[in-house]
Amino acid sequence: MRSKKEQTHIKTFRVNQDLKDFLDSLENSNQFVIQLLKDTQEFKEFLHKKELMNDKNQPSLFDEM
Repeated sequence: MRSKKEQTHIKTFRVNQDLKDFLDSLENSNQFVIQLLKDTQEFKEFLHKKELMNDKNQPSLFDEM
């Protein structure tokens, strides 16, 4: 689950009829798709790279002024 204060965005994508029917059959298709994406290695690598970039942009307490 996400934090209630976490900002969200709407992203849509096209699917064929079988996928639409399947997603419609789920109690919470949005959460299902989000969990599928979060469980992929690609997403985990993306988050890791993003974290590294954020760390890189943080000033160090030990840098010379």
